[in-house]
Amino acid sequence: MSTAIYPDLKGKIVLVTGSSKALGAETARRFAASGAKVVVNGRDERAIENVAASIRAEGGECIGVRADVTSAEELSTLRATIRGRFGDVDVLAAFAGGLGSPVPVLDITEDQWRNTVNADLTGKFLTVKTFAPAMKEKRSGNIILMSSAVGRLVSQASAAYGAAEAGTLMLMRHLAQELGAG
Repeated sequence: MSTAIYPDLKGKIVLVTGSSKALGAETARRFAASGAKVVVNGRDERAIENVAASIRAEGGECIGVRADVTSAEELSTLRATIRGRFGDVDVLAAFAGGLGSPVPVLDITEDQWRNTVNADLTGKFLTVKTFAPAMKEKRSGNIILMSSAVGRLVSQASAAYGAAEAGTLMLMRHLAQELGAG
């Protein structure tokens, strides 16, 4: 399988939240393959280090930093760590989320609802709020919010997950309108 290489990413600082596993991990690897300086992020320190080590083993420049994207304080610390090592983030890829397991609407507990919306929507909002101001100030940067088709179509995933994913789509539209023109 060939991998596309994007030379314009060489030297760019890329944060991929939720990149300690699955799609986020592979996305981090692809950014690194294009020469970006990558920050692997998640909550599982062992998984973070495994992904970061695999990127470094392929010759990529990478650090792994644990932070919970649902915590503004931990995101602030993450930003400071990245700035201290690489500088300001050029590309923010907010992939952290999940919790879409099927649960009938009337069986979703209040805690399940809040945890899902917090993980899948609030985490993306807080991440953007933490990293976008520097992009706006330098009038340069890219923000990618990972979402699911569940935000557009009813599926077997829980209603909480569907609502959070629909919210992510609307957040993207607002960001495009407010930051994209500037």
